[in-house]
Amino acid sequence: MGPVGHTLVSVGIGGTVWAATGASASVAAASVTGVLIDVDHVLDYYNWYWRKDKGRLYVLLHGWEYSAVSLVLVLALWYHPVLLAAVLGHIGHLIGDQIGNRPIHPLAYSVIYRISAGFDRPRLAGEVPETFSEAFNKIPLWSKIEPFVVRVASRLGITLR
Repeated sequence: MGPVGHTLVSVGIGGTVWAATGASASVAAASVTGVLIDVDHVLDYYNWYWRKDKGRLYVLLHGWEYSAVSLVLVLALWYHPVLLAAVLGHIGHLIGDQIGNRPIHPLAYSVIYRISAGFDRPRLAGEVPETFSEAFNKIPLWSKIEPFVVRVASRLGITLR
């Protein structure tokens, strides 16, 4: 699932929690955890497209364990609707990725499994997009943004293509 899909799902989750509880901040909380979780891809893109090492897949914030522990904590120890929305935003993101990202090992969104697999990308996720541009093509208007990103990267000594 791309950024637009994650945003729509997250806003929907947050809006539902807001409607059920009256906590308007739920929309922001679900959106932050449901969309910004993808910041963890930066490490993988750095390794794949700058260091030219496509052997590992880390995505350190993508883990069912985080959702499970957080949900138990929110429901059993420290309930607050905004925290619940944040947890549900994370869960919504993982469900979207689990369904939308194929081929991928069914346990690839388990941090424990990724550690046990040595973060071995071919074992976890199959092929990586050949170029940086292919990896980012789900971002709306990427074709308009890409030339600027490539110019900035080249000034920093980074080759993205």
